[in-house]
Amino acid sequence: MSIHVRLGVLAWFALTGATPAFGATLHADMATATLSGAGANVGTVTMSDSAKGAQIKVSLHGLTPGLHAFHVHQNPSCAPGPVNGKVVPAGAAGDHYGMTAGMSMGAGAMAPLGDLPSLMVKADGTDNETLLAPRLTNVAELKGHPVIIHAGDATTARFACGLLK
Repeated sequence: MSIHVRLGVLAWFALTGATPAFGATLHADMATATLSGAGANVGTVTMSDSAKGAQIKVSLHGLTPGLHAFHVHQNPSCAPGPVNGKVVPAGAAGDHYGMTAGMSMGAGAMAPLGDLPSLMVKADGTDNETLLAPRLTNVAELKGHPVIIHAGDATTARFACGLLK
């Protein structure tokens, strides 16, 4: 890349106040979701941009063993709120990030962008793994959005929540 192109790109960022998305890292402190708000701390989630999509590092404890659905949600809240007419823990987080009319909640190209790979929690209730979400290509756009861990699959209760900062 020539010096003129590099200077042009830097000038554009300076004039627009924009920041480049590459290299963004966000962090969420995860707490159990209860009807009275945030409960006990259950660990952290860190999302970073990578050449292959969002890299997600989890360091969790206090979960039930087995598979847990894992999503980024739309609204910037982990508070209790209505879901299908009933107030539930972390319901104020709303639908999955990127959910639009007609989308299915399953995996694949038609799934919302906020659908992340499921977590596999060990027998001792911990999960320390790194996942990849290839369709999430700009982690900075997720700032302020909640990350939700379900009690099991996506149809089960919202077990834990944390806002990406």
